[in-house]
Amino acid sequence: MRIAICHFSNSGNTKLACRRIARGLPAHEVDLIDMKPGRDGRSSIPTARPDLTAYGLVGFAAFTDWFAPSEFVRRWLLGLPDACGTAAFVFNTYGFASGPTLNIFAAWVRGRGFVVVSGHSLHTPESYPIQIARGLGAQNRPNERQLAAFDRFIDKTELAAERLGRGEPSRPARLPGGPWRRLVPSFSRRRAYRDMGRKYLDGERCTECGVCERLCPYEAIELDPKPGFDEEACFGCWSCYNHCPEHAIYTGRMRDRAFYPGPNEQLREKLG
Repeated sequence: MRIAICHFSNSGNTKLACRRIARGLPAHEVDLIDMKPGRDGRSSIPTARPDLTAYGLVGFAAFTDWFAPSEFVRRWLLGLPDACGTAAFVFNTYGFASGPTLNIFAAWVRGRGFVVVSGHSLHTPESYPIQIARGLGAQNRPNERQLAAFDRFIDKTELAAERLGRGEPSRPARLPGGPWRRLVPSFSRRRAYRDMGRKYLDGERCTECGVCERLCPYEAIELDPKPGFDEEACFGCWSCYNHCPEHAIYTGRMRDRAFYPGPNEQLREKLG
């Protein structure tokens, strides 16, 4: 069976976890599909969606952004055609807390006509600088128990794929987490921007490399020749702050500290 895993990953934590999922499905042909390429102008919505009709199972993966998947993911999913009952699984990573992310994610995916057959949330290191600065970086996550639960989710997804391959109908899953996750509120999609605040540039440090512009999922940065910030388009994902190689970008709350430019070494070792 062909399986697609569509992922949105700013820090690389989610993408790294998706690679582990793919390796755990050795009997199938698995394609990892990045949601970010192919954006159109200022719309922040990709012009070309992948053709998912050839896949018997489709995974959707993203990180937690204020107790929900990112606004980018919501927009991306809205551009998909109706899946007409195709089986899917949902997966999210989180640093501080997952909250209702998985349930919200599943609702978005079901809204596009998919049947959600499994889902999981994995505790990974925090990429949100404010939480890292507070000492809540979770830099040693996942622990052994969480990693074992992640592997059980992969095994469960493999079993679902085997049933689908035999022609059995999709079985809607009851997602893990208990009622407390559903009681934690999600926040306005602009709340993350307000928490980050306006961005500033240290022009002496900036080398005009374009990393911030290239990695911004909302196309809120444009070089001319140095970065300019479109605050109305920004959703406060901190990608520009975390990935600037010269640490030239800062906010009123954060400067020169608490960066998370990519998966740390312990996470690579655990998920590699």
